[in-house]
Amino acid sequence: MMIKYCIWDVGQTMYPYSLDPLDKWAREHTSNIGQYEEQGGVKTFNYKNYMRGYETYNSFVWRLCRQFNISQNSKTKIEINKELHRGAGNFFPQTLEAMKIVEKNGGENGLLSNALPVLCDTVGFIKQGLSFPSYLIGFLKPEKDAYEVVKYALKCDYPEIVFVDDKPQNVEAAKELGIYGIVYNKDTIIQDISNIMERENHNKKLFLQLQHNR
Repeated sequence: MMIKYCIWDVGQTMYPYSLDPLDKWAREHTSNIGQYEEQGGVKTFNYKNYMRGYETYNSFVWRLCRQFNISQNSKTKIEINKELHRGAGNFFPQTLEAMKIVEKNGGENGLLSNALPVLCDTVGFIKQGLSFPSYLIGFLKPEKDAYEVVKYALKCDYPEIVFVDDKPQNVEAAKELGIYGIVYNKDTIIQDISNIMERENHNKKLFLQLQHNR
């Protein structure tokens, strides 16, 4: 069966991501730094409802500021947005090259991401209909429903999908369904994708040849 889609995670897979800029901003604006540190700061904050699309950006900002004793003003939402975007680094060139290999072998690239909704504008080159952020589908990886939504939307079988993520638990959940899973490593991703695409295309050619010779 030929690989039709390669579905990618975003943070730490498309590009490096860090909450350090938001953490620095929060430390500068909290009225109780001791409590902020005791709570673990923004790096241990519960983002799940926002990631699932269960709350608006305004509600998310209000909840974050309330938990960490940060006074809001007319600039707060803009500043938090800015710091969240500042956490996104440059795209990994290895990922971009691996995506080209997928396309050269007749596949298409898509996204399945738990990224915060406000960050979904950071990957703008994915074709319409191939992006599945959690805030739209209502599920978070590694929930099986997240992968099932992708399969249903793409109208394909699980073995026709490759899934790439930096978190092993997300990859394992995909593999249990029959999806080709790759734990992302920027030093090996080009070879990993090449191996799968070339093997599957070779198998398809053999199948077509056998069909022709019958």
